[in-house]
Amino acid sequence: MRLIFLSYVAILISASDVPQYSPIGSDFAATSFVDWIAGSIAKGYDEVLVKPGTYNVTSSDQTYPIVLTSVQNFTIWFTGVLLVFEDPTNAGILLDQCSNVAIRGLTTTYSVPTTSQAQVIQISNSSDQYFIDLRIVDGYPTEYFLGAGYGYVFSNKTLLPYGPSANTELYPSSQQSLSADNRTQRWQVSKDDVDNMIAVGDYVAVRGYYTHSSTPTNVPTYLSSMSPSTNVEDTVG
Repeated sequence: MRLIFLSYVAILISASDVPQYSPIGSDFAATSFVDWIAGSIAKGYDEVLVKPGTYNVTSSDQTYPIVLTSVQNFTIWFTGVLLVFEDPTNAGILLDQCSNVAIRGLTTTYSVPTTSQAQVIQISNSSDQYFIDLRIVDGYPTEYFLGAGYGYVFSNKTLLPYGPSANTELYPSSQQSLSADNRTQRWQVSKDDVDNMIAVGDYVAVRGYYTHSSTPTNVPTYLSSMSPSTNVEDTVG
């Protein structure tokens, strides 16, 4: 194998004589791929590659879309491949009773964003009541902010919480929409929140599709170009 560094980006290169899996269109049929892997192993190959492209993973498995079982000493090259999983609670590749299996160059994402975020555009108070006005960032779902219950605060300067010991969880006592499209909202917060945790320009993130209870909620029906993605440079099981 060769490892080439170009502009500080590692590009993984496989041998040119390995078999290539070419999905049909934009669909990545998990069952067909797993069967193809088994066939390649039976023919004596110890590595394969997937044709570069963006593919929507389709699978009937209810836990993991792609399951490799009892595979040993094998490499799968996904260089230039983006796999799009539909359900964040049912995504990824499971290596079941495998050893020395390498998955290289793979990037994954979800068709449904798992979180949403808004920016604080104004802070105000009336008597002893304090409010923050939020504008949901373009490309992120509105639905997740409706009745969110709580959010996480991030500094607009560092895009990080306000220090390792800071309490960044924000619990509004009331929420209301300020615009017809629901993308501008007002949260009532405490004076302590305003004094110590949040400022104009900061970001508030909320959970959406994937919650602590793993229960899908408020699932939008559209795709977002700002979905979180994961780049798997070198995963070995």
